[in-house]
Amino acid sequence: NQIYVIEVNPRASRTVPVISKVTGVPMVKLAVASMLGKSLADSEYGTGLYPNKKFTSVKMPVFSNAKLTNVDIALGPEMKSTGEILSIDSTYEKAIYKGFLATGVTIPIDGGIYVSLRDPEKTEETVHILSEYAKEGYTLYASTGTGAFLQSHGLHIAEIVDEPKAVRNLVDDEKVQIVINVPKVQNRVGYDAFDIRRYATERNFPVLTCMDTAAAFLIAARNKKLGVVPNYLSLDEY
Repeated sequence: NQIYVIEVNPRASRTVPVISKVTGVPMVKLAVASMLGKSLADSEYGTGLYPNKKFTSVKMPVFSNAKLTNVDIALGPEMKSTGEILSIDSTYEKAIYKGFLATGVTIPIDGGIYVSLRDPEKTEETVHILSEYAKEGYTLYASTGTGAFLQSHGLHIAEIVDEPKAVRNLVDDEKVQIVINVPKVQNRVGYDAFDIRRYATERNFPVLTCMDTAAAFLIAARNKKLGVVPNYLSLDEY
């Protein structure tokens, strides 16, 4: 039960410019002035909590998975993004939607979803997220273990599919438009789940490897389905 700190990495190169853009506070300039002996209290920005803005901002990674062969797209502690976008809109939901649009990912508003989860992800929250997809009209396909779990919680599974070739056929036949796969292991070329993730990615199908992302993606899909038009305003216009 002992916690060890192995590394502290602020990653300021990407985060600080985003925070400065959103708040209008020049973080680097203030940090340099502080190192030179000027106090924050004496600066024009002062100290304390910054006033709330009338918009929501989302920082979202951009990946080049389709361009990199034999590379696992599953997310882990190492950085795999090749860029980031900053999405700003009047609500969190619109900002999420705009963010996915900016990354260039395909957002299907109907069709099928193939789901395969590692055991720790078989939770009530996962059931809730997938049930929301089902309510939106998506058809669920699943691997054996995942399918049994979801069925035991009342979700309808159109077909149980484990064989990678059978999953690829679902993709080729356009029965499946989204893959949700939270893998047990990563970066193992030749593993069934690895091949499925690569196959779908190389055909420009969205592949979601954590349930948090799946929940955010559903927000984007709902906005697209409703015909929501994101705002493209300057920060001063909000």
